[in-house]
Amino acid sequence: MILAGSFSIQKSPKAIFDDPEVTKLNRITTNFLIAHVRKKAGSEISINNTHPFKAQHPLLGECIFCHNGVVEDEIKFDPKYKTEGKTDSEKIFYSILSDITENNEQKITATIQKNLQKYSKTKGTNIVLATKDKTYVAMRKNELPRYYGMMLGRGK
Repeated sequence: MILAGSFSIQKSPKAIFDDPEVTKLNRITTNFLIAHVRKKAGSEISINNTHPFKAQHPLLGECIFCHNGVVEDEIKFDPKYKTEGKTDSEKIFYSILSDITENNEQKITATIQKNLQKYSKTKGTNIVLATKDKTYVAMRKNELPRYYGMMLGRGK
């Protein structure tokens, strides 16, 4: 387990049905949980390509990010962000963070929407960007809604 500020992150390159650590999810008590189940698409299976990604933003602080979809466009971002893996998801994260220049909820929402519109070669793009105070969820262009789906839920 990796502790990242107020976030506790656990990653595994294993498929969810092959990972015995998944059974521990039943014992978690939290107000906020992101579970990202990824099917390898385009990049190799490795811990560096596994979600969530985390980064420090000068205005937002510690951020975590998950993405579901495929972006085939060239993704540009500030060179201060260094990719650890080779997935488009990590690059989209850094592209969004590069565009956020104000810590204002409405401006952040508009910036995320505008950023995702930059990329046209995609079958689906769903993202979750979380800081310790806010969570932003965005969905864009979804040719395969059952595959590129997202669920928000409540439970014990």
